[in-house]
Amino acid sequence: MKKTECFSLDDMHLRVQGKRQAYLIHLGSAAVLLEDSRKHVCIVPDGKPKKVALPFEGDATLSTILSKAFLLADDDKITDPVIFNQI
Repeated sequence: MKKTECFSLDDMHLRVQGKRQAYLIHLGSAAVLLEDSRKHVCIVPDGKPKKVALPFEGDATLSTILSKAFLLADDDKITDPVIFNQI
């Protein structure tokens, strides 16, 4: 599956197809839900400073949405036990 096929948008969510599950990331709040059960998945940013300048610098919600989307697209590589146990 190509990375571009992992993502789709509707009016309120970015849908991310991982290898384990599909996820919905709310575009206003960046909250993550499992698509099938609508169960909330808690993913907290690690707080480490970013080393890459992004064209949307200053838009914290967009930055959070994108970082969660890329993390969940490769959900088979998640090793953090807090996140892993939720998905």
